[in-house]
Amino acid sequence: MSELIKKIENKIKNQEKIPDLIEKINFILTNKSYILSENELIELQNEKIKLEKNLIKSKESFEEKFSDFFY
Repeated sequence: MSELIKKIENKIKNQEKIPDLIEKINFILTNKSYILSENELIELQNEKIKLEKNLIKSKESFEEKFSDFFY
């Protein structure tokens, strides 16, 4: 059982890191791209795509998420 918990915790940690990594890549591509070679830029763009594919999106729509939200 503890092995399952470790696996799930690792998955959660990895998912929590992905948005930060994507944000860092976006910052570099937007503000520091002049420092990088063409190959490095391509690698960063590919890494961003890979991270975006690995990011688990909520299956609920925006409306479903906030249907019981009180204003």
